[in-house]
Amino acid sequence: MGSPKITKPSELREDLYNALDRVSKGERYIVPTKSGDVVLISKQEYDCLIDDLELLKEFEQPVDQTHLLASDEVFARLGRKYGFSNANAVDKKGRKKSR
Repeated sequence: MGSPKITKPSELREDLYNALDRVSKGERYIVPTKSGDVVLISKQEYDCLIDDLELLKEFEQPVDQTHLLASDEVFARLGRKYGFSNANAVDKKGRKKSR
């Protein structure tokens, strides 16, 4: 994936099918309009962005000092929800645990 291609709406309209095919394969477009720019990305890329956003929102929650979790429990919960594994778990000092 490189930089998004900037294209005028009229150019996009002339070659819409091929442009949409390229977007589905990972290419991105920025289409300037009078109301603001529009970004065309594939559904797969959109889904990944939404997943990342939801994951970041979980870390945005205020921390209640009385309910802190051990890193193993955090990784276990993330694993259950997002399919992560704690294979790269770290110890309390931030170092990777040895196997």
